[in-house]
Amino acid sequence: MMNTTLQRGKLCDFGSNRRDEIEIMTTVLDLSMQPIKKTHLLYRANLNFKQLQRYLQLLQELGLIESVKNPFNGFRITEKGKLFIKIISP
Repeated sequence: MMNTTLQRGKLCDFGSNRRDEIEIMTTVLDLSMQPIKKTHLLYRANLNFKQLQRYLQLLQELGLIESVKNPFNGFRITEKGKLFIKIISP
């Protein structure tokens, strides 16, 4: 029998260090409070390129993150993204 529990609104499997999609999304949003380059997001969020592309596309489609040109090409959280984090965080 698998040892699982519901924690912060998600099903967790003890013994597994995998993050769910909401946790990854909030990590990316937290990191983008200030403009951040894609490579910095990649390393700080501990994602591979394909995963990062997927989450950035999803977050942009939801209006939670936006691309910026100044002071460099990167990403920044939107007001809607800040509200999302406020609602999700305990």
